[in-house]
Amino acid sequence: MNEIDEELDEIIEPDDISIGSDNSELDKLYEEFNERYPIEKLRSLTIEEYTNLKEISEDYFCTWVERRAQKLGSIQGATSLKFGIYKINELPKIQCVVDDVNKYAWPKRYGKDNEDHTHYKAVFEQVKQSLVEVAEAAQKDSIDFATIDKSPLAPMFKWKVAFLYSKQRLLPVYSPDALKFLAQEKGFTLNKKAKISEIVLFLLSLKGVTNIWEYSRSLWRLWDARSKDAYNDFPVERWLSLFNEPDVFTEKSMGVLKKILESGGKATCKQLADKYGDTPEHYNGICIKLAGRIARRLGLVLEKKSSGSETRWKILFDGQKVESESDIPGNFTWILKPNLKAALEQSLNNKEDSKEPQFFVARITGKQNVFEDSLLHSYWRMQKRYDDPEDDIRSVTRNLNAVRLVHKDDVLLLVNDGHIYAYGVVKASPNEAIGIFSLKEIVSSKKHKYLDNVGVICFDDCEAYYEKNYAGCNLDWSQYIDVEEWKSRCCEHPVSVNGLSDAIIDGFPQNLIINVKPEWAKQKIKELDEQFEKNKPEEVKMIEEMTKILNLKKNIILQGAPGTGKTYNTAALALSIIKPNFSISSNHKDVMEEYKNNLIKIDGDGRICNDGQIGFVTFHQSMDYEDFVEGIKPECDDDSGDNNITYHVQPGIFKAICQKASEQKTTNFEDAYENLTKRLISEGCVGDEKYLTLETSGRQSKFGISLNKKGNLKLWTGKKENEYKSQGVLTRENILRAISGEKVFEGWEGYSQSVINYLKDKCNLNITQNSGTKNYVLIIDEINRGNVSKIFGELISLLEADKRVGGDHPLTVTLPYSKETFSVPSNLYIIGTMNTTDRSVGSIDYAVRRRFAFVTLEADESKVPEGKARNLFNAVKNFLNKSKYDMDIEDLMVGHSYFMTANEDSLKMKWRYEILPLLMEYHKDGIISKSPLKDDSSNEIADVKKDYAKFVKAWQKKESDSTNP
Repeated sequence: MNEIDEELDEIIEPDDISIGSDNSELDKLYEEFNERYPIEKLRSLTIEEYTNLKEISEDYFCTWVERRAQKLGSIQGATSLKFGIYKINELPKIQCVVDDVNKYAWPKRYGKDNEDHTHYKAVFEQVKQSLVEVAEAAQKDSIDFATIDKSPLAPMFKWKVAFLYSKQRLLPVYSPDALKFLAQEKGFTLNKKAKISEIVLFLLSLKGVTNIWEYSRSLWRLWDARSKDAYNDFPVERWLSLFNEPDVFTEKSMGVLKKILESGGKATCKQLADKYGDTPEHYNGICIKLAGRIARRLGLVLEKKSSGSETRWKILFDGQKVESESDIPGNFTWILKPNLKAALEQSLNNKEDSKEPQFFVARITGKQNVFEDSLLHSYWRMQKRYDDPEDDIRSVTRNLNAVRLVHKDDVLLLVNDGHIYAYGVVKASPNEAIGIFSLKEIVSSKKHKYLDNVGVICFDDCEAYYEKNYAGCNLDWSQYIDVEEWKSRCCEHPVSVNGLSDAIIDGFPQNLIINVKPEWAKQKIKELDEQFEKNKPEEVKMIEEMTKILNLKKNIILQGAPGTGKTYNTAALALSIIKPNFSISSNHKDVMEEYKNNLIKIDGDGRICNDGQIGFVTFHQSMDYEDFVEGIKPECDDDSGDNNITYHVQPGIFKAICQKASEQKTTNFEDAYENLTKRLISEGCVGDEKYLTLETSGRQSKFGISLNKKGNLKLWTGKKENEYKSQGVLTRENILRAISGEKVFEGWEGYSQSVINYLKDKCNLNITQNSGTKNYVLIIDEINRGNVSKIFGELISLLEADKRVGGDHPLTVTLPYSKETFSVPSNLYIIGTMNTTDRSVGSIDYAVRRRFAFVTLEADESKVPEGKARNLFNAVKNFLNKSKYDMDIEDLMVGHSYFMTANEDSLKMKWRYEILPLLMEYHKDGIISKSPLKDDSSNEIADVKKDYAKFVKAWQKKESDSTNP
């Protein structure tokens, strides 16, 4: 509903809207009006000719349109504000602007009166201009419907004026509600964006050659034939159609009906107020106004009370007297009409199916460090509780019910102290509850049912899920909403909540969770994103840039001098690949902790034995292909009496992580294998004493399995069951690999598949296809210290993005030891690090170099604390600039991490045991020409090993210095 229609909502309905019965009389009256007020007359119309008092004259424009041309379709009744401005002889009963000197009234949208009481003239000129525009639009050869639609005049008044000047090419039907009803009855599909002009054109398209007056009377007969029983339940389809008319069903009215639906389809106003807040009168008023809009929209004839007012609530509800002592005696319980209830349920289900997210303001305070903790752990926590004497019980209930409106994929705007700090997409609401034991005592004063197994409390007025608080909180339980991450965290530059009060869809300003309009929320999210980008740390921007490079190239090398941040940037870059939603902030501790949590672990057989996604390896001069890809390793069979040594192919970390990244199946293997182990032990099938007999697929042959000391399966075969002999071992790791699709039991495929089938049939093994592929990262530290070509071997060609699985030119090779077909998956990313000052090893050859992108990390002066540490940093840089041979200063300058100390004592230790020895090593290796123990004139610096200040004094940069930056 637009602003104009909302203001005129109560004033534009006439007493009677039918037309006369004599066609010739109507034609004559139509001509008479146009002779009296041709369009030229409109342009020169005075205010006295436009509106006046009937005691003075009845020959003015407004009385012609309303009374004298009434048979051409009436708009008589209600208030004269429909004319835009009118002459008064008494104060109007409806709110408007009144000029009590000149005796005129007009709607508030035309502005307030001024001190000299002349504003009425400007108002009239605006009204007259709109009047002329509508008349001219209607007289055009091709009627200008757009101008009529946009006119600010009251709808019924402007459409009657348009008809009077249209040469009878429009309809003498002016009520928007009547037009909508008639169009729907004739098959028009009404939607929110439908204009009155579209409805008029649709109805005119059905007129054919019928006389306009005859056709209009047939429409009025259809209108009059509508059901006069306003209190019959409408069909579900009619309710759904009304839901789509925002000038009938507003957001607030839909919100109240939804609350009644959530309350079981019936409630009193007091029950709604107790449960959701506000007053009973608030809910009563919204529902009565909604029913009034429906009555006007459909032209319903309502019962009159003895007081003369209409009974409206029966349009929406059935009712019954309240019997409960907990409510106000004599009150009515509103019961949603059955079809209205069904339509509401269908509408809500459709909204959920459409997956359009809702937006919520989620308030949280700094009390008990909850705000900081919520940012760290990506959650929102409700801070109101029934057991807290400071929290009003009704307020707690209202907020608990508000939380239940939040669903997965909705969006929360995190608010603290009147500012928005971040936003996040809901991951779980509520999260899976943890069993709680003390909660029964906490809420003992509140009538409830507590379900221990799921952590759900069913109070008498709401249902809520509770979970244990994070460690460090002195309260044992709360209600949580988890988000994927808090995005665009603007802790230093948050966004204001200005406009919140006008953006509320459901809830109250004092709530902790408030449903808000999407357009307001999206604007605030845009402001957050802009603030975040504007104030984003440079190191975060650098990580984002490197992530783009790595996604494109698949392989990258971070190179730089010692201390330039290669370790941290490698960890942050790896996390940005495996967890794109993880916030790479300036909090290094959080990044490194998350990095460590995602490192893979390798077992004794070279297999990855956890869910990590980041592999780490350091290259060195003695590393070769057998260590990195695969090699033959010896193994002693402890189960055989003669301690036989066997040899098997063991994967290196590169093959292992490639296989992990390529896995297409996941299982509950550990649980199923444990079930098998327990069964073998219970039946005595351990060692060489006894074995469990199984059949190969198709029951072609039988074989036996038993459990050895390492928990693996010994394989027994033979012609006769009592003559089986041990043939080898099926390790649990290889069985898991076989489940994942690897060919590890060549020649034994029938036996291994039978074991897998037994695990599925008897031990509850579940095998499911992966729905998506995780990303994996292999970090190669000191990549230039190894012979890269020798270590990668023939696999070097497979590293290129287009040569990987899914690339434009995928390649495969046959591995030399296992003879397995091998390829590099596209979801594996390689990050290498390289010390640019290390001259003890050779550089990477071009064949390898062209398959990697290179990013140089430089020493960052801005990260060094100002003062003595910054002075030392600049002195070292000046020294290296004057001492270097052919290397760039970016490859040589000692990294900023060496200078980032908490105090001067630490800085002294750093100088003596880290920085100075490194500079001396540079000199010893011939990288620089000067000794750090001497000044620019090659004079010894006294006590320089103990006192870095002496070095600073000797090498601080002077204006006369000429450097090679």
